[in-house]
Amino acid sequence: MKIEIAKNAGFCFGVKRALALIEDNVKKIKKPIRMYGHLVHNEEVIKRLLAKGIKVIDNFSKSARPISLILPNLID
Repeated sequence: MKIEIAKNAGFCFGVKRALALIEDNVKKIKKPIRMYGHLVHNEEVIKRLLAKGIKVIDNFSKSARPISLILPNLID
């Protein structure tokens, strides 16, 4: 069996942009970074973000302050 991967396979523009924004902010922001929900539906990407110290939260009131918050649904 031969498996071919399309040359344009990968993340869409929006996901690439959102990941780039997060990568930039991880370098700039000294406060803990929290994501309200998952940025993408890709466990490997989420694991990579968690390894960088970004945590996923599902409740604002349970998060320690001060934080920098990422709202994945609002990234345009």
